[in-house]
Amino acid sequence: MTRIFKFGLRNLLRNPRRSLLIFSTIAFGAAALLLFRGINHGILSDYREMSIHSRYGHGTLFKKGYHGTETKENAWKGWFKNADEILPHLTQSGLLQDSFPRLGLSGLIGNGTVSLSGLGMGVKGVREAAFFDRLKIIEGHPLDGSRGNIFIGKGLAQALNVKLGQSLSFLTTTVDGSVNMMSFVLVGVFETGVKAVDDVSFKVELEDAQVLLDTQAIESVAVALKPGVEWEDLKASLWEKNDVEFFSFEELDQINYVNGVRWLKGQSRIFELIILVIILLGIFNAVTVSVAERCYEFSVARANGEKKVDILRLLFTEMSLLGAGSAICGVILVVMVSRTFLANGIAMPPAPGMTLGSQITVSYFPNDILTITALCLITLFISAVLGVVRVLHVPIAKGVQLS
Repeated sequence: MTRIFKFGLRNLLRNPRRSLLIFSTIAFGAAALLLFRGINHGILSDYREMSIHSRYGHGTLFKKGYHGTETKENAWKGWFKNADEILPHLTQSGLLQDSFPRLGLSGLIGNGTVSLSGLGMGVKGVREAAFFDRLKIIEGHPLDGSRGNIFIGKGLAQALNVKLGQSLSFLTTTVDGSVNMMSFVLVGVFETGVKAVDDVSFKVELEDAQVLLDTQAIESVAVALKPGVEWEDLKASLWEKNDVEFFSFEELDQINYVNGVRWLKGQSRIFELIILVIILLGIFNAVTVSVAERCYEFSVARANGEKKVDILRLLFTEMSLLGAGSAICGVILVVMVSRTFLANGIAMPPAPGMTLGSQITVSYFPNDILTITALCLITLFISAVLGVVRVLHVPIAKGVQLS
């Protein structure tokens, strides 16, 4: 084994031009494919972080049977009677970074002259501001715990033509069907990146929402998991709470996140296939030409008594050295590029259905490196076999005349 390894390495160094051609083809091909995958992983990761840190957290807990019935009559009967019904159990689990009790609102929001339909939410302003940091603040500031303030979406602010400090009124019905109204002071305007959300949404303090609806109940609890904790871990820890339903952010954000990820993955598979075919054709061409050029060398070896299987073993050793070395160099090249030229990320335009662009970072995983290296090696071996089989069928007498 040591002997054939030395022969293989010597053959590669003996003809640097030929070796460099194959080496550079594989290295740049592997780098291009790995970089494409890294960018795609970065886009998907940004989609995930946007959904988690702008609206849903890692998931939301509802009273069993409530989710999907929000618009039905007397839906409030499916709420948690108060925060103490669920929050202590979440705290005891030890799996949460934080929890966010919420209460949904729907009604008419107006500036004194214009009234529009609005879908709001009562929240704990200070706690939510710390975690939901992917909300883009257009002007002003988020809720800070002060009562009587309102934080509204960009589209809604434009439709109402309101400025910071202006008073807004919100009209809704209480849980027992009475009409109730409250005035708020506009303290900030936000943008989630989803136009359909920004055109109708607003946030007020949870206590103000409870006063508006004349209840102490909460509708749901969004949660932020600690690093390394999975959604299934939380569900398992609260299995005895059989009156609670768990919905991850993927289940809640089907339209924007799940459909967006499916679209991106489908698109990336097409482009990855095109890149892969181009790279593999380049490798195949470089290797087969290189093997064909060595017809004289292989014919002389056969004339000296070398068996065809020994020539194949030698060629496989050379291809293994070339494939592994060039793939490693390709990986190093991508790491260097991502940590220098792309260290600050890549500015991306808004994705389909979104209004905000993003700054993505290149991220790659060990299985990507292993997959790309394996593809390069398999292509090398197939190319070498196809090339050498044709060469080995050339008669020895004819082959030694091709020098």
